[in-house]
Amino acid sequence: MAALMRLACSLPVLRAYLASPWPLGQKLLLLWRIARNKRRIVSATGFFEQLVMITALLKLDAPGVVVECGTYQGGSAANLSLACELT
Repeated sequence: MAALMRLACSLPVLRAYLASPWPLGQKLLLLWRIARNKRRIVSATGFFEQLVMITALLKLDAPGVVVECGTYQGGSAANLSLACELT
């Protein structure tokens, strides 16, 4: 039951991510790389939390740099850097 609830809650996150203005192939590759990093790098945030941050980042249309203040062991920083690589 918990897995079903988690899936139901994650559908809006996935839908918003896939609606972001980047080619589908790039978004799917980024999803795969994020999932791979989640298995390799310890992070205080979960996959979907990071996906929400990355979706917001990809929707921005402003020049500048991305700064993550406070890093546990670098998991979300690594995934944010992957998103920045697209922009």
